[in-house]
Amino acid sequence: MLQFSQRNAVNQQFSAELELRTENIVKEVHQGIKFRKCVEHNYPPHFHDELEVIFVMEGSFWTSYNGQEYTVTAGSAFIATAGTIHTYKSPMYSCQTLLLIIDPTLLSGTAAQLVNTMPLYPIWHGVEQKQIVWDLVQYAYDNRDQLPPKDFVLLLSSAISLIVNDMTLESVKHKLRTEQKILMYCMEHYREPISLSQIAMALRISESHISHLFGRTLGISFPSYINGLRLNDAVKLLERSSTSIIDIASQSGFASLRSFNHIFLKHYNMTPSQYRKLHKSQNHESKKLSK
Repeated sequence: MLQFSQRNAVNQQFSAELELRTENIVKEVHQGIKFRKCVEHNYPPHFHDELEVIFVMEGSFWTSYNGQEYTVTAGSAFIATAGTIHTYKSPMYSCQTLLLIIDPTLLSGTAAQLVNTMPLYPIWHGVEQKQIVWDLVQYAYDNRDQLPPKDFVLLLSSAISLIVNDMTLESVKHKLRTEQKILMYCMEHYREPISLSQIAMALRISESHISHLFGRTLGISFPSYINGLRLNDAVKLLERSSTSIIDIASQSGFASLRSFNHIFLKHYNMTPSQYRKLHKSQNHESKKLSK
């Protein structure tokens, strides 16, 4: 039988190993947390396993959340919990936000409730705690590369907990609905040729039912949804790579360069080449201002 001093030594060693494992997990996840500035929000209906929080610093954007439409304005925060279907629309440079996407199981305090609950109303306006929340979020963002991972997550937990304290929550069931299964299939296959009949055969759902879900439940036609996913891919490549326009069209799932240019122009009122030049120009100006 272990003596007290031996048991204490074993416990200390176990605690140290547990702390090290926890630290490694947090460090690994910290690298995967998405926390960035945005000047627009455009994304077709989607859902994911992470918690998404958008802090609006300036301007506004439109969102549909579980079938309800909202406008999120400056000084507010928008929360989309795991599994909730949401979409965004906003003109370019119409808002300035901080977008956070994080695994809710990392959070502590009342923020941890968002693992199994969702807000009845997804927009937080804040009154008494607004400045504290904004200061915590801004500090976490400004120091995201310098803060120890555990401190970084603790700051985010504190800010989100203050928001959650002002919200009415309801429990959620983590069971995939039909529309979620359809969206999952589309998100896995949109870079390939895809059709309603293909989805219907794969998921054993009638084409008419799928079409009805897109139009009535998701508020978007099937072709518009697929094009939205492809455009989102294309925009990322235009902004972050030097890949040629024709290769971007192909990699994003467009059947031809002509169709890519036509759909892009219709959506953004400019060609892909013009968009790339504008983005580079805006980036250059913002870097000059930050110096």
